[in-house]
Amino acid sequence: MKRIENQEPVVFADRVFSVEDEDMPKGAWWWWFWLFFFENPKDPNNPRQLMILWSTRKVKRTCINGMEGVFKHPKSKRELDVVAAWYFDGERMNHNWILEQCPIRVNADSLVSESKVKTSFHVDGDCSTIRIGEDMEFIVEHVPSAHSSIPTYSRSSLFLNWGYSIIRLNRADIRARIGDEYFGGTSYFQRVFVNSPGVAPGYWGIFHFPEG
Repeated sequence: MKRIENQEPVVFADRVFSVEDEDMPKGAWWWWFWLFFFENPKDPNNPRQLMILWSTRKVKRTCINGMEGVFKHPKSKRELDVVAAWYFDGERMNHNWILEQCPIRVNADSLVSESKVKTSFHVDGDCSTIRIGEDMEFIVEHVPSAHSSIPTYSRSSLFLNWGYSIIRLNRADIRARIGDEYFGGTSYFQRVFVNSPGVAPGYWGIFHFPEG
């Protein structure tokens, strides 16, 4: 029997790193995903874009853009395996800008990778801070405004302990720091727990317009 709960507003800081009540059957796939659009002074009509994702799968091995990952189970739900990022710098798309299997720890208020380029995602009240190395930082205000949305949570149970849950923030304003310079922009976030074997590919897109 399929049961779907409608989307409901959620307190981002309370829910985003909560994993204890989530099922993780064989084949489950979990990820935390940020997509940033931010100003490009060299070509204002082509904003820069950066995606970063922290993930794990309850499988023995997988292949991600040519990188073979080998996973060991059982392990804590607060241990992830892969950090990946692509970066469009305004001129060129850098697909495997970051792609590494490494220890990643999910804490009560943060997520931190022990990757070659250190990455982290920290939440303090209504503010998220995402850091990539020493020279890149994104500060997100996830509070509703004329041009932004509120975080929502939804969950679906499909069969026994199979199902999925998602936290989504469709649009939030950001302040991006690249080196010593600051830029405005917008962001999209999703935390998805696919608590069942994944079987279907898909094409996905997100669009942000000036009017919000």
